[in-house]
Amino acid sequence: MDRLKRLVASNRFLVWITLFIGVIGSAVAQPQFRWKWSAPDPFGNNIVGLLYTNSTYVAVCDFGRIYTTPDLTNWTAFDSGTNLALRSVAYFSGQMVAVGESGTVVLSSDLANFRPLSLGTTDWLESVAASANQLVAVGDRGAIYTSANASNWTRRTVAFTNWLRGVTFGNGRFVAVGNLDWSRSVPMRSPGKRSPHSLRKT
Repeated sequence: MDRLKRLVASNRFLVWITLFIGVIGSAVAQPQFRWKWSAPDPFGNNIVGLLYTNSTYVAVCDFGRIYTTPDLTNWTAFDSGTNLALRSVAYFSGQMVAVGESGTVVLSSDLANFRPLSLGTTDWLESVAASANQLVAVGDRGAIYTSANASNWTRRTVAFTNWLRGVTFGNGRFVAVGNLDWSRSVPMRSPGKRSPHSLRKT
């Protein structure tokens, strides 16, 4: 319940509103670009993360469920080996890497057989991103985990305990965002340029 209250009180709600408005604005500006609502079988589950790789879409969901499809119409459900919530998914070094509740990591090299790992933590890992040679997963209480092989992970020491909600890689650096006092965003950059812990009010 505390976690739910924090999510509702956080600026995550505001971020989702902003993204939704941005999508609608883009669609209006480009009439040829249309969104289509779909709820295909056999879901009945919250879809939290989505990946496209090797001509296949991979959706990760609550209760450890994973679904794949080549066409966004016909989906196949898979048992990931865990019933813990999965929150994000990325592709790294020939493997699908999903992360989620209580330090859960799920790996697959063929999108048919899945291997769950546990990082031995209660931290929820909310997002994962990959460069050519590094994985970064972020989550609760300033959690930042890195891996060079998707199997062995190291929790990095940081000077804050803000909940991190998303991470991406681009232009030679990882950038994570999250909550500050439940009402501000926290962009955080990996080393590469000065000021790696840049904070910005919104």
